[in-house]
Amino acid sequence: MAVICMTASSPSTTCSAISTRWSIFHLPGNYLRTGIIRILAARLKDLIEKMGYRSPSEETLVKMISEARNKQPRELEKPWCIGACSYYNIPHDMIPLLIKIQKLKAEYGDNENVSTVLTVREAQWIARLYHVAEPLVRELPDTSESALLWLDFIASSYVQRERVSEQMNEQYPDTTDLDRLYFHSEDFLNDDVLIS
Repeated sequence: MAVICMTASSPSTTCSAISTRWSIFHLPGNYLRTGIIRILAARLKDLIEKMGYRSPSEETLVKMISEARNKQPRELEKPWCIGACSYYNIPHDMIPLLIKIQKLKAEYGDNENVSTVLTVREAQWIARLYHVAEPLVRELPDTSESALLWLDFIASSYVQRERVSEQMNEQYPDTTDLDRLYFHSEDFLNDDVLIS
């Protein structure tokens, strides 16, 4: 990692026509990485406090950010395949649906903030939520393709909540607000539901 510093040229410099020169000092990568993590921790601390919550200390946040950054992807973050269904307790009757979603993600991924790969964790949440979410998304005025994308969107909300919960070492993800948002109303896209 290199840091570029601008220094004024001295008159004795052979390149007197150039008013400035760039000097490159090499610093260990860990030095800069640690500085960036500290800046991120300070910003996160401020943000948490602005939201009205009591923030962990900056040192604790630095430790949490470093641990999260250094964690290797878990098994659940690997791409889903049919063979994973038995091992991860994904019902086999979900396979046709998961294949359709897998194809849609490959087709629309990165175009509409959709990842290109269906992960094992996403497949688990789709299987868990399908029977309660399917009647909601079926009522949407678009095609069955968009209903599947909405199902994937709802499941991805739960996936993100579970990831955060794991980072915070919680026993299970508290999805009360997501449950209320998606399933306590007949029309989860209604402005009144989204605002409350």
